[in-house]
Amino acid sequence: MYPSDMDGAGGIFIHRHVTALRDLGVDVKVISPVPWAPRILWFKDKWRSYGAYPREEELEGVSISRPRYLVLPYMRFRGYSGWSMFVFLYRNIKRLRKRYDFDIIHAHTITPDGHAALMIGKYFAVPVVCTVRGSDLHEYPQRSSRIYTVSKMVLEKADAIITVSNDLAKMATKMATPKNIQVIYNGVDTAKFCRFENREAVKKSLGIPVRSRVIVFAGRCEKEKGIFELLEAFARVEKKTSDIYLLIIGADHTGGAVKNLIEDYGIRDKTLLKGTIPHDEMPVCMNAGDIFVLPSYAEGMANVIYEAMACGLPVVTTNVGGMPEVVSHGSEGFLCQPKNSSELEICITALLDNPALSEEMGLRAIRKVREMFSWETNATKHSNLYKRLLCG
Repeated sequence: MYPSDMDGAGGIFIHRHVTALRDLGVDVKVISPVPWAPRILWFKDKWRSYGAYPREEELEGVSISRPRYLVLPYMRFRGYSGWSMFVFLYRNIKRLRKRYDFDIIHAHTITPDGHAALMIGKYFAVPVVCTVRGSDLHEYPQRSSRIYTVSKMVLEKADAIITVSNDLAKMATKMATPKNIQVIYNGVDTAKFCRFENREAVKKSLGIPVRSRVIVFAGRCEKEKGIFELLEAFARVEKKTSDIYLLIIGADHTGGAVKNLIEDYGIRDKTLLKGTIPHDEMPVCMNAGDIFVLPSYAEGMANVIYEAMACGLPVVTTNVGGMPEVVSHGSEGFLCQPKNSSELEICITALLDNPALSEEMGLRAIRKVREMFSWETNATKHSNLYKRLLCG
């Protein structure tokens, strides 16, 4: 996961983590392995995009290497992808070692990256840090016994495990016995994600009536993100509340089901489908909104929540994963149960019916993000961890 010209938003939070480390004086080189995609597989958009990734790239002064590795395109083989990644990365890293005597390897996600990093770290005799991000713990290990076994091994053998929420730390310690585990939250760039003075102008630029209230959803449009429940709840709210719009940001992974439901519910004129947008446009879309909603069935820690809160939006999300660590029910927004469109409707309606409460929650959200979720804090905690590992 790392942004590129092909996908400017994918893994953007890891890039922000890297640039924050660099600002502290940590020298970082990024290796972002890409599945090898022969042209015979280019009939699928995903594999064609893999083939188009540049081998070498630079983003805001960060050098990025994108070596290819062989991966079989089925989840049941994911447990073996770490070995493949190690084999294909070995020469790349050996060459890198000659000109760049790195001290630590930091992998993001348990499999396959963390597994490959363990083997690389053992060969070059350097400590390995692995960050657990969410799906790599609460989803992938349940798909096969092999992935579970490999994940447990990485958790126990890595020199340090970082989780992006306390909930993930608890899950990690239930699965394994990590020898060194620490919770470090992601950050948000509050210079970009902030409350704009003229939100009406932003709405106008998107073709939304300036006096309307806008509900924003940002994420993959898929069942597990609660998009179907959101559409159902919005359709009911829209019938009893005038001048509201739903702004949906993110690629549709439902095979057209989202568009079909929008038609069936009769909310086409009140729904804006933006699809995938450059990350730099996200603050603008957030500032067009009045409420942010993310009704996921499961989450590690959704960075988009930080971004919405930094822009002053009260949040309605589900009481899952790390969400309660960011949003306190009744303070910065509301928590509801997953797969429950009725609760979503109640929470959204409560904010729409009480603009003063919505405003108050938005201001509390801004304060909380600035106090707890900065990239500077994130980088400082990582740097201190690296120093402890190197000092023995």
